[in-house]
Amino acid sequence: VLAELAWPRREALTCVRGVFTASETLSDRERASIERTFGRKLFDWYGMTEPAVVATERLTHDGLEVNWEYGFPEFLEGEGLEADQRRLVATSLHNPVMPFIRYDTGDLATLADEPDAAGLYPKIRRMAGRKDECILTPDGGRLPSLNFYSLLQTQADLLRFQFLQSAADRVILKLSVRPGARAVDRLVAEVREEVVRRLGPSLTLVIEVTDEFWRGPDGKTPTFKRLYQPPPAVASVPALHPV
Repeated sequence: VLAELAWPRREALTCVRGVFTASETLSDRERASIERTFGRKLFDWYGMTEPAVVATERLTHDGLEVNWEYGFPEFLEGEGLEADQRRLVATSLHNPVMPFIRYDTGDLATLADEPDAAGLYPKIRRMAGRKDECILTPDGGRLPSLNFYSLLQTQADLLRFQFLQSAADRVILKLSVRPGARAVDRLVAEVREEVVRRLGPSLTLVIEVTDEFWRGPDGKTPTFKRLYQPPPAVASVPALHPV
């Protein structure tokens, strides 16, 4: 989104030495959009807060390499995977309080044919993991999920949350509250105020306090999910401008 907004002023952004992407799977189209604005300066980053493993893109921009001093990864074959895909299982090296040993991350690594620069692990061509859907506003705006994660993670009495966009102008927020939590009504009111501020005036917010969350056909519970099909003009991102 930032790259698309910055496109008209790209000539004034030559001072940018690097652009880092993290937290979610980076699609080929998103990379193309970012690099057309800022140049071939994108460095993708893969990691987790557990912490267990980190892999980063290098100056060659031909994949990610494992930061071997951070964690120990295993790339395991799995049923139904492509020939170059592997399940990522990781063991942490820097979490003495609660170490993760052979932690199945649930993410998939697509491996390159050559090893990394250290010769310890295969080079990773791409990672496939979490990919939240943006909340769409009726006028086609996109609200990134990170803005809501940073808000709700500070609420100690919230166990889980889920955003479901059920219509172009309607968002349902499901909240699971910690047993024994006090002043639940006040908690919900505070959450409503902050979320509405981020959603803007064109979206109606409905909050449900529940332990029942929407699950997809694969059994997973996404944190952000659109339950309606936007019209093509809204669902697609703006066309990339030719360089």
